[in-house]
Amino acid sequence: MTPAAKPPDPVRKRVINRSEFFSAIFILAVAALALVDAGKLPFGGLGAPDAGFIPMIEGLLLACAGMTLLAGALVSRSAASIDLPKGEGRQIVLRLAAALVAYVAVLSTAGFAISTGLFLWGAISFWRAYSVIFSALLALAMTSGLYVLFVTVLHMPLPRGILLPF
Repeated sequence: MTPAAKPPDPVRKRVINRSEFFSAIFILAVAALALVDAGKLPFGGLGAPDAGFIPMIEGLLLACAGMTLLAGALVSRSAASIDLPKGEGRQIVLRLAAALVAYVAVLSTAGFAISTGLFLWGAISFWRAYSVIFSALLALAMTSGLYVLFVTVLHMPLPRGILLPF
């Protein structure tokens, strides 16, 4: 005896994932505002970027992310639900969000080097169970790399703050 064959799957109709769709619309609106504001600043060029260079790139990348999310929401064949993190995962997300808010709040006062180093050290510590020394060394290496990239390669000024002369 052979087992009965399964009937073919019915064709599933397309379902627009509403949360992804509205998230994409929101991201595209923020990107449009960022691009409009960045357009008011001098752009410069790759060899000598000016004040509008990074905001324009960020706006374009945000628009690409929004378009990707919108395409995924429109092409999806099922409305997948995403569960919010619970327990330890939720604590990590909340700590990272708080660290990001603190970073933005102290960036102009503490300057790039101190605020970025502390933010990265905290983010690495919250996210992974590395030792304090390894997290600090990794944050120092990343901060130094970002500093060299922006100041030396892109010739962009970074917030100095009132604590350090660089």
